[in-house]
Amino acid sequence: MRELGAFEAKTHLSALLESVQSGEHITITKRGRPVAQLVPVNQDSLTHRVDLSLRIEKLRSRIANECGLFTTSDILSARNEGRKPATPPIGEGSLRGD
Repeated sequence: MRELGAFEAKTHLSALLESVQSGEHITITKRGRPVAQLVPVNQDSLTHRVDLSLRIEKLRSRIANECGLFTTSDILSARNEGRKPATPPIGEGSLRGD
C-alpha cells in the first residue's frame, strides 16, 4: 500500500486512479496523518447493490398492485397498532382528570 500527501495526490490524480484501477490501495495523508484511501471498486458489490435495488423496486410495484398504495396515515396506524397510548409529558394534563 502506497502512502502520499494530499498535494501530491491532487497533482497526480490521473496516474493514481490508473494504479487503483490495477488493484493498488493508496492512502492519502494530510500533515502525515491518514485521511483517505483510494481503493478499487468491488464490481461484485456494485452489481449486488444494483440487483438489490431492482428487486426492491419490483417488490414495491407488486405491493402497490396487490394492496394499493399506502398513505402516511396507513403506515403510522400499522406502526402504532398494539402500542400503549402515549402518556402526556409531566406537567401537561392531570392524572385526576381535571
